[in-house]
Formats: sequence, C-alpha cells, structure tokens
Amino acid sequence: MVVVVVQTPSSSPITAKSRTLSDWPSTSSDTEPLLAPPPYNPEPDRSNMRPPGSAGWRFIKAFMAAVAIYAVFGLLIRLLSKSGHIIIEGPEAGPRKGDGDTVQCHLPLTTSDSPAGAFPWVLPTTNLSAPEESSSIRPALFTADPPFIAGTSLTLSLEQIRLLYFLSKGSFSRGTIRFVTSYLEPPPDIAHEPLGAIVDISVRYWSNQARGKVNICLLRKEEGAYGVGIYTPARWPVNDFERLSFNVTVTLPASTLRKFSLTALMTDMLNFSHDLDDLADQVRFESVNLKSSNMPMRIKSIMAQDFEAKTTNAPITGNFNATHRLALTTTNAPIYAQIGATNEDWHKPTDVILKTSHAIISTNIWLNPTNKRAKEPAGVTTRTSRWNLKEVLRNRGWDWNIYLCRFTWMRCNVNHRVTPHDSEGGFNIQTTSRNGALKAAVLSAPVGAHINFKGVTSNSDAQLTLPPAFEGTIKASTSNFPVKLDESPHADDPAKLGRKRALRWTAVGTRAITLMTWWGEEKDPREHGEASLTTSNGPATIILGA
Repeated sequence: MVVVVVQTPSSSPITAKSRTLSDWPSTSSDTEPLLAPPPYNPEPDRSNMRPPGSAGWRFIKAFMAAVAIYAVFGLLIRLLSKSGHIIIEGPEAGPRKGDGDTVQCHLPLTTSDSPAGAFPWVLPTTNLSAPEESSSIRPALFTADPPFIAGTSLTLSLEQIRLLYFLSKGSFSRGTIRFVTSYLEPPPDIAHEPLGAIVDISVRYWSNQARGKVNICLLRKEEGAYGVGIYTPARWPVNDFERLSFNVTVTLPASTLRKFSLTALMTDMLNFSHDLDDLADQVRFESVNLKSSNMPMRIKSIMAQDFEAKTTNAPITGNFNATHRLALTTTNAPIYAQIGATNEDWHKPTDVILKTSHAIISTNIWLNPTNKRAKEPAGVTTRTSRWNLKEVLRNRGWDWNIYLCRFTWMRCNVNHRVTPHDSEGGFNIQTTSRNGALKAAVLSAPVGAHINFKGVTSNSDAQLTLPPAFEGTIKASTSNFPVKLDESPHADDPAKLGRKRALRWTAVGTRAITLMTWWGEEKDPREHGEASLTTSNGPATIILGA
C-alpha cells in the first residue's frame, strides 16, 4: 500500500496569487508549451504610401479603361469584317408598332404580285442592275454612293387616298426623297379615270447580302390612309459593304383638265433630304408634315392650310404659303424662307413659327386677306351692284346714284368706300434663334390687320421691317448695343384716306424703346397689334415701312 500525503501550508506568507516564477516547479527543457506564440509580423512602413484617390477619380479611370477596351475591340472586329467581307446577321427589319397595318412587304428585287383587294396601287418590280460577284469589288472608306442599283415602282390612285405617308426606319436608311409633278394626261377614251401618283424607289448597294437587308412595305393605318415604309436593320453598319443609299421620287399628277388635291401628306424619314418641286400651282394640300434629321429641306413652292417641316443640323429653304399654320424648325443651321400667309378673321389668326439655333433666320413675309372686299384697295372704288342698306352705310356723303338705284332697283354704278375695318385679318409670327442673326421683313399686310410679331435671338444683330399698315405697340431691347427705329415722316396712308401716322413714345432708352403707332384717330388698344424684338450683344433695328 502506498500512502500519499498532501501537505497544505497554512501559515506560509506566500499565497498562490503572489507566487513568482521561481516558486513554481521547474519543467524539463524538452517539454513543449501548451499554446504556441503567434508569429511575428512587423508593422509595415507607411511613410512612403500614397493615400487612395477619391471615388470619382477611380470611376473616371475605370470608365476610360472600359472605353479604350471597347474601342480596341470594335476596331478589331471592323478590321476583321472588312478583310474577310463578313456580314453580321441581325433580325429582319420590318414595320413597327404605330407604322400601320402591313399590306405587303417585299425585297426590292423579288417579284411580287399586286396586293389582292381594292388597294390603290400597282406594284411592278424592276431590277436595274445587280452584281454577279460583289466580293470582287472593295469599297474605299468614305467613298461615293455604292455602284449597284435596285429599284421598285408603285402607282397609287389619289382618288382613294386621304393620307399619303412615307416612313424610313433603321440605321442603314439614308438618302433623298423628292416630290415632283408631271403632266400625265390619260388617253381620250379613259379621260374619266383618275390619274395616279408614281412612287419610284431605288437603292444603291455594294453587295447582295446588304441588299437583302432592305424591306419595303406597303402600309395602311385606316381607310384612306396609305403609306410606304423603308426598313433596314436597327444596328449600325460595321463595314462599307453594308452601306446603302436610297432615292425616292414621288411624281404627283398635273393636268390641264383639273386640279388635284390631297388631304394630308406626311414623311418621317430620318437622314433623308427632302426636295419639293413647284407644287403650289398643281396640288393643293390641307396638311403637310415633313420630318427628317441631319439633312436639308428644299421647297421650291407649296400651298397648304397647315405646313410643318422639321429637321436637325441642316438648313430649311423655300417658298411657303399657308392659311392656318406654318412651322419651320431646325438646329445649328439657317432658315431662309419666303412666306405668304392668308387670313380673314383676326379672332382665328394664322400662325407663322420659325425656330433654329446657332444660325441665321432670314425671311420675307407677305400677309394677305382672303375675303373679297379685303382684296380691293382701300379707299373709294366703283363697281356695279344693286342698292342695299349696307351700301348706304358704307358710303360717306351724298350720292344721287344710290337713291336712283333705291327707287328704280336698276343696276348702276355705286361708289363704295372700303374702310380699314373691311380688311381685317389676324397673324401671329414668332421667330426664335440663338447665337444667330435675325432678319425678318413683313413686306405687306391688309389694312386693319392685327399683327403680333415676336422675334428673339442672342449674341447677334436683329432687324425687323414692319409694313405700312401696321398699327400697335412696338418694343425693342438689347444689351451693350443701341436700339434704332427708322421711320419715314412722309409715309403714305395705306388706306388712301389721307390719314397721318401718329407715334407716341412711352419708354425711350439706349438699350430699350417702347412706343405706339396708328393711322388717323387713336383706336382702342384692343384693336392694335404688337411687335417685339429682343437680342443681346448686338444691335436691334426696327424699320417702319413707308
């Protein structure tokens, strides 16, 4: 038997908590510690470290790196496609929502039958030229139009069409659309049949693969609304073999037997220039709406109740006649317009709107009445008519011919005095530019017309010429340049009544002026018009016509 005796010192002054290392029993050197100490990691020297940049700067560097990678990758793909003559496939182009119901779609060179039913067109297809082996031709970058041409021709009956519209969708679509007239007299035995409009569409291309991407469709929105759509893929062309150029010519009929009218004409063809021939004397439109981008619009002459033309980065030029509304809008390009506006009721004025930026607006405007009496020169005129009470009220003074006509009811000459009130019309004109000159001249207006003109530009000169018949308030202002008013003291009365022009200044300054002008006796301000001209960093000049 082994007896173990454990002795616990009770009287020792050294407790367990106060023992030193020497008081613990020593261990042999070959005994491993229960827990190994952590490895030694020296603190890094931060004296030469740069602080991290801001989050915005890190984003900019990452964005620039992504752009560089994208550019290099795109250039590589382009070089490979050019060297290997690769056409990247994409979804088939076709009508989109809002374009109208599809009547028939076909490629330019495929044979298509005329649509079934009573649709107002005949659809022959013509192959003008086609390459046998397009790979043998290598287009140079930024060269002229492609050499090969394919075409399609349509004939439309205007008797069945209320709205005629043209669409172009897709990144491959660019070119020109022209509207011309031609005397298309039918043979005598079918003179009663309606004449039609001919739509010729041609496309220039480098390869059959690119030509195969073109889809020309016949569309219908509703009864009487028919259109033609040109569709190409939405993606951007990656090589020169995919470049296309379209030429659309719309030939409207002209006849010595009758005049043709079309309710509405509309185009929505981005990257297409618009050229309109002399249409004013041959075709009458109720509404015309032309839309493009990056391409000019040139209109020789047109007449419509409502006319609107809109493009970007390209000029608008032409001769326009409107009876209700005329609007010309572009950007970064000039507007040169000769405008004739017609109105007979100043409560329902005709609107003329010209708007651009960073370019000049130069326009001459003729304001015309539509009622028969307003077309007569103001003053005393003589014509043959029967007597009535209105004739007596209009005539100033005694005229025995009137009483002779009154009692005998005979037809005789009566002197009628056309007063300014008989020639009223209303016109609202707005011209707006920015960083471009403004030169507007209202060369003529009916006597008594209500003319409201507002011209605004900046950083350039502005000039406005008002017709002799203008009556109302005139305002002009600018900055850093003087304001000038040119008025002839010997101006003739446009009504031929011997009246004198009156001017009443209400504000006079070197940078702004305000005045009122009228003929004869002062009228109710509500019967007056208003003309304002505003610019900055350029002179402002108003000329009162003599």
